[in-house]
Amino acid sequence: MIAKLGSITFFGNSLLNYAVSIGIILGGIAVVSIVRSILKKRKAGPGKKDAEQSTSNIVMLVQRVIIPLLYLLVIYSGIMHLTMPQFVEKTLRTVFTAAFTVVAINILIAFLNSVVRHLILDKSRDDAQQRSFGAVWPIAQALIWSIGIIFLLENIGFKITTLVAGLGVGGVAVALAGQALLKDVFGYFTILLDKPFELGDSIAVGESAGTVEHIGLKTTRIRSLEGELLILTNTALTDSRVHNYKNMARRRVQFGIAVVYQTRRELLESIPGIIEAAIKSTSQTSFDRAHFASFGNIGFVFEAVYYVENPDYNLYMDRQQEINLRIVRSFEEKGILPACQALPRAPHTSA
Repeated sequence: MIAKLGSITFFGNSLLNYAVSIGIILGGIAVVSIVRSILKKRKAGPGKKDAEQSTSNIVMLVQRVIIPLLYLLVIYSGIMHLTMPQFVEKTLRTVFTAAFTVVAINILIAFLNSVVRHLILDKSRDDAQQRSFGAVWPIAQALIWSIGIIFLLENIGFKITTLVAGLGVGGVAVALAGQALLKDVFGYFTILLDKPFELGDSIAVGESAGTVEHIGLKTTRIRSLEGELLILTNTALTDSRVHNYKNMARRRVQFGIAVVYQTRRELLESIPGIIEAAIKSTSQTSFDRAHFASFGNIGFVFEAVYYVENPDYNLYMDRQQEINLRIVRSFEEKGILPACQALPRAPHTSA
């Protein structure tokens, strides 16, 4: 019987070859279907533990992308078992190569999406990180699809190297024209991955300070203390020194006082103690030091450092005002005259 099937041919293949090809396809489909039904039973429902839910996510990934690939492989193996005309075989190989490429790209995208979302984002539960991933993910998908399409074209006979060489000059021109934009985009990825600041953080960049409201691909928006919206390029931020006050436990304050040169020596000796007493008698502050620092243009200069045990800027200003008033009161009682000298403020005292 088998010999008889092997002797009858149609389109260059015996009935036995057709039977084997059909058997490969049907047998493979049956095996893959059994695997698929087993995986369906492993699917976890609501209320499962984290480990079980992670297993469920992997099972869903296999069902959505791996199973279709296995079906495709089974059909391809069965058909390629037959002898076919060269143009038909080439056409089928092209079709299956394209299908394999599409499925492989979907597998890679689904896998990366699952890894990032279930192993990183779900554990961190960071809303800013989730929004950043939502902005970057379409770009990453486009890049993966571009690489996959180039791979496909190369495998079906197109000379990609020649095409790329032909576009070389145009590519250089486009790259030069978009250099600033690309730098800002890379700056965005630097902010996203390195996290020098996040949405809602209070930061200072140069003379500008405020709260971060938006981080985009090209620009970052900061709401200043005065209320206006500052728009800075990501390159400007990554190239600058950024002060981030989010995790600051307390605020260090440095200030100076000048008194006239006519002040007597015994009064000069008492001034560090006056400053220290003013700071220590003010709540939520910690005294660090007070010294006769230098001889100024029109008076003796004293320098003091203390800490406000809270990073809030308004609280710092309230405490500094209270300290200043205590010092003025003590100066009036002792007859000490402040010098009319503008002293520089320490940059770290700004919000």
